[in-house]
Amino acid sequence: MAEEIKENEEQEEKHSVWHGFMDKYPILFQQRNLPMNRTCMCWGIECPEGWYDTVKDVCDKIEAVNNTVGKTHHFEIQAVQVKEKFGTLRFYLHSYPQENATDEEMETARLFDEICEDIVVRAEYLTESVCQVCGRPIFEGNKVVSRGWIGYYCPECAEKKGVIPWEDIPKEPCPPPEEDSENSQDEASAQ
Repeated sequence: MAEEIKENEEQEEKHSVWHGFMDKYPILFQQRNLPMNRTCMCWGIECPEGWYDTVKDVCDKIEAVNNTVGKTHHFEIQAVQVKEKFGTLRFYLHSYPQENATDEEMETARLFDEICEDIVVRAEYLTESVCQVCGRPIFEGNKVVSRGWIGYYCPECAEKKGVIPWEDIPKEPCPPPEEDSENSQDEASAQ
């Protein structure tokens, strides 16, 4: 049974849009083969397939920085983790200057690190307006909850998945827990 589950997971991975994706960006995804006690990239890209174009755009831009300015100024920007959290993209980066980098090169690396961070932040906001299943543009008000998970879906994909629109979720606070009468009597007698 366990072998069957593992085989199914491997088959799913082979058919995923993310299969082989990181190989296209060797500098950015250098950490993909490191153990889990050193990086979160060992789990790959943990994003919905509908974000493929957004993630690819981020990777293209950052890899271009690595292949141009990074090489001439002795630094590399690497992905540490790429995932979905609270329904939007999270793309964590770290800049790695080479040992022989000068102060000027270190400053250049810091500036390009900020530029890459800006690219990532824009992409994170963009995922709020892209269906995470099919990748089509969506409009405000398509935030939904599916089995406790927040996501963004176009109306067609939301209907197929049977998700609940965010605005339809009850927002009242939970009532306080009722006190156990036996415990409250014990506490009263102890005082």
